[in-house]
Amino acid sequence: FYAASGAGSATLALVALDGGGGVLGSSSTALTNTTELRRAELTWTTPPGTVSVRIVASAAAGRTVRLDDVVLVVD
Repeated sequence: FYAASGAGSATLALVALDGGGGVLGSSSTALTNTTELRRAELTWTTPPGTVSVRIVASAAAGRTVRLDDVVLVVD
């Protein structure tokens, strides 16, 4: 869940890493402005060779993003 405010972009991303920490691929979704907690969801198939996944939240200068209860589900 997230809440976001301010001007500029904000994203939530998943980054697939190989055994040496190299980036194999990524998937992201834009986080729109909201004062109420809103659910953000990414469904993604990781590339072959993925050993770990990094969760990354980013926001432009002047933008505020609050995250709560980040859950990673592996099928």
